[in-house]
Amino acid sequence: MKKTVSFRLSDKTLGMLAGISEETNMTMTQIVNESIEEYIEKLKRNKAGLLAYAGTLGSNDADEILKAIKHNKKNKKTENRLEL
Repeated sequence: MKKTVSFRLSDKTLGMLAGISEETNMTMTQIVNESIEEYIEKLKRNKAGLLAYAGTLGSNDADEILKAIKHNKKNKKTENRLEL
């Protein structure tokens, strides 16, 4: 069952949505619905991927990783990579 909802989009996003709708012969509703579903599935996969590491790190390793994440977040660097 479909329900009507209301939300705001920027002019840029609305223009892109209208363009894709015209190019694909899909309604904007179809595009928004499929895009949201795909985005949610992507989030679920990423979360499941991170949970695969749960319990595999020692306390010190986990602390070092969190420290690196916080440092990189502040400095906007992404050079460090997690290798297990």
